[in-house]
Amino acid sequence: MYQDAIWVYWTGGYDSTFVVLNFLIAKRGELTRARIQPVYLQKCDARRNSDIEQETMQEIRETILQRYPESAKYLLPTIFVDCSKVKLDADIQSGMWELYKMKRLRYPKSQYSYIAQAPRLLDHVIDSGAELAPGTCISQNVRPYINKQFMLEPRRTPWYVWIFRGVRFPVVMVTKQQMWDLAKEKGFEDLLRRSWTCRVPKRIGGRVLPCGRCALCKERLVLAVIRITTN
Repeated sequence: MYQDAIWVYWTGGYDSTFVVLNFLIAKRGELTRARIQPVYLQKCDARRNSDIEQETMQEIRETILQRYPESAKYLLPTIFVDCSKVKLDADIQSGMWELYKMKRLRYPKSQYSYIAQAPRLLDHVIDSGAELAPGTCISQNVRPYINKQFMLEPRRTPWYVWIFRGVRFPVVMVTKQQMWDLAKEKGFEDLLRRSWTCRVPKRIGGRVLPCGRCALCKERLVLAVIRITTN
């Protein structure tokens, strides 16, 4: 493990893939020799797309290696965390339950529980792809308390949000459309397009297709419409 690397939650999804590519390609000159350490959370919720997410990340890796060989060497092998073997700290369980009671999260235990726990387990700050979006998501809960370093400000953050103190949120003020615009400007929008977001994919005749009905599929559809109407 490289403790001086930038650690990033990567799922192969749109937001986390943008964070990885932005550090690796768009900001390469600014980061000099900084390495990118992806972290993947396994079995953290009921989603049925883990195999597709891992295939997607591998395909994106291979394309980066071919197109950006100088940058590819800074993308470290992914660290896999089996959440089924991770015990959640008491304050994380309580904080998640409090956010759920306040109707600021959909479930009292979810991937967010392990997003909060993993930095403690791995003893390192980890970047999240949580973006500027409406709804009961992590970004809505942390955004009011983020400082200039994109981390929670200890003096202002309520205890039930402070459970995410080990997470950095570099795109919490960035929309999906803005991510796409920057990717297009820097020339890696095709890699962003390859990302996978559907949580309950369909398998038809050997093909894997997005369901088109889950919240993430609907977000992606809206983004596609915006791209068509603005290009």
